[in-house]
Amino acid sequence: VKADERGYVLTAHDRFYRQFQSDKAAALRSLDELREFTRDNPHQQEHLNTLGPLIARRLAFFDSVVELVRLGKGEEARAREQQGVEQETAGLVVRELSAMIEEERTLLGQRAVEAHWSHRLVAASIVLICLTGCGLAGSFALRIRREILERNRAESAERGARSLLAGVIEHSNAVVFAKDRQGKYLLANHYFAALHGRAASECIGKTIYDLVPKEAADAFHSHDEEVWARQTPMEFEEMVPTAGGPRTLL
Repeated sequence: VKADERGYVLTAHDRFYRQFQSDKAAALRSLDELREFTRDNPHQQEHLNTLGPLIARRLAFFDSVVELVRLGKGEEARAREQQGVEQETAGLVVRELSAMIEEERTLLGQRAVEAHWSHRLVAASIVLICLTGCGLAGSFALRIRREILERNRAESAERGARSLLAGVIEHSNAVVFAKDRQGKYLLANHYFAALHGRAASECIGKTIYDLVPKEAADAFHSHDEEVWARQTPMEFEEMVPTAGGPRTLL
């Protein structure tokens, strides 16, 4: 949303305006989908209750800037942007989304541990049946069945959580990727891959130097190093070379 709003402010081109409206609607749909996906998790619902008004406020700010451009007040729109208004809101949005992702990761870890111990308990039960004879086989068989059901539920919940994260990342109308400390891509969504004319799977294991010219890659790398050094979320405007020409992304 921010990238297309920025593009419209700089160019007043209708293409950016249409894409801005489309991305804004997609952002609101994504918020509704997140609420539906996490309806059984009260902590995530609390995050979303906080996130909703923040996103609405952020989108309202973008709308006000875009409206100034539509009224022929481009200079005023650019001045409003440069004042850094609503940057605090953007930081709060990032904080809430980060907290949601971290909670999902924690739940995934817990479910993996539960599944591991269920496997071990099933194995131990089988050994005990063999040692104690057929007289206890019935009760142990019932216990095994319960443990298998519990394990299956834990694994199903883990798959659901992974599917949620993958769905949010893949269907986001924004560039989403993750790198390791050496700058190699661990994941990349379709939007990121499309910018570089590749499939998402082709980006995994590569670095930015494999995807763009060295001059652009050096700029991206310097931003990465600054984030590593400060250990805090940061914002940059980056010019990304693409097959369709350069694009500026936040």
